[in-house]
Amino acid sequence: MAWLELSLLTLLPFVKLNNRVVLEVVFCLALLWGQAVHAQATEKLPKVLIIGDSISIHSMPFLEDKLMGVAQVVHHEGNAGPTVRGLELIDQWLGEEDWDIIQFNWGLWDMYGWRYENHPRNLVAYENNLQQLVDRLRQTEASLIWATTTPPCVAPERKTGILISDSLEARYLGAAERVMRENGIPINDINAAIRPHRMVWAKAPNDVHFTAEGYQFIAATMAAGIEQAIARASLEPLSLLNYNVRIDFTGESWPRRESGVKAILTQHPFDLVLIQEASEFMIAEYQAMLPDHYYKVGERSDGHRNDQTWYEYNPIFYRPDRLEYLDSGSFWVGEDPLLPGDTLEDSKFHGRVFHWMKLRDRQSGREFVVGNIHIHGQRGEDAMALIVEQVKAQAGDSPIILAGDYNSVPTSQAYADMVSPEVHRFLDAHEISQKVIGPEVTVIGQGEAVPSGSNTQKDGDRARRIDYIFVQPGIEVVSYEIVKTPIQRGLFPSDHFPILMEFRLP
Repeated sequence: MAWLELSLLTLLPFVKLNNRVVLEVVFCLALLWGQAVHAQATEKLPKVLIIGDSISIHSMPFLEDKLMGVAQVVHHEGNAGPTVRGLELIDQWLGEEDWDIIQFNWGLWDMYGWRYENHPRNLVAYENNLQQLVDRLRQTEASLIWATTTPPCVAPERKTGILISDSLEARYLGAAERVMRENGIPINDINAAIRPHRMVWAKAPNDVHFTAEGYQFIAATMAAGIEQAIARASLEPLSLLNYNVRIDFTGESWPRRESGVKAILTQHPFDLVLIQEASEFMIAEYQAMLPDHYYKVGERSDGHRNDQTWYEYNPIFYRPDRLEYLDSGSFWVGEDPLLPGDTLEDSKFHGRVFHWMKLRDRQSGREFVVGNIHIHGQRGEDAMALIVEQVKAQAGDSPIILAGDYNSVPTSQAYADMVSPEVHRFLDAHEISQKVIGPEVTVIGQGEAVPSGSNTQKDGDRARRIDYIFVQPGIEVVSYEIVKTPIQRGLFPSDHFPILMEFRLP
């Protein structure tokens, strides 16, 4: 814009010659100046892509007005139609732009089948197509928002003559909700918002479209969800490190592993560090490695001090400049959670302790609970049922994160129950993260350098995934990384690999 300044200065000597001409030129230059400043300011705003049908198209003028000065809002070219059209054109709609937020919707076209009579029009195809579209959208690393489809007509639709029953609509809404929930995508429930008003604002009983007042209302609902996503994205993500560092009671292998463990713990100023299998002397080592963190040790797994052959702590370290400590506690994963050292019947003889902590994020003011887990694989589903029940009683309405060593593979009943919408309703952070880095396995395989004095591995052991971070819906997982640590001095730092996660609270 320096040329505008220069143009104004060069005109000054001629003001007396022709004031009117000069003033007109100055006015034009000032107008250009304003437009350039506006364009520059707009370029810095978050870029929002709207993917949807004619409902979103007609809502766009009102949405642009609502978000003026807040975001750059763009609707893709044309109508998104049914999910099969989305699969055909999604790459074209996304283009090369680096989108910050994408709000998307499909539904009415899949229910009515307008101009797509030859394509499958059923719930199975709809749900499968939605999952494929979500997989593609997640590759953009944008914050995603699902907008529920607006209600169908209350009478047979004017073009097809099809009447969509409330029960069929509910099944379509439920299918979409399953996909979004399993992928950790926030839902802006436009359907629920507009439903009480559809008879007033519908163009006709046999028309899915709305009056201007209806579109204005829809735009306001869309804008509220987008503004919430923008506000959340403006916060610096919280960072969490989960690491089962193989326990050492005697100090036999620790000198050869210490530098490798320290390199992981200090590579980033993690807001939370959760460690499993910590002996008493190891906790002192971690404290020295993390001088800017406060921590709570929790109870010992065996619940007493007369057995030094096996015990462990699961400490939680937190950064006080980002997180405010509110409460914490422990219980034993046994038949009686309040009995120190208790264990589940038909499980290993030594008890396991669960340690939780409630914190407040100083940036957002939001509270959450984090749990540090190390359980046996035997009766893992019963252990998780106990943990979820106990920690929910402590969390109240606060979202929960459960991280640790579960000793259960993804095909186990314990894992299935954790992610089931009918059982515990948690999400595997690895599966919903916007960005996933590293291998999938979390423990070393047969023949690899085991961090013990003997450097041996049990026969039949193989690399597998048994360490997880589970989150409740609403928590946004920005990145998830499993770090295959390097061998140093002949050993891995542990028989497990660390997990690094960045996340935002709902």
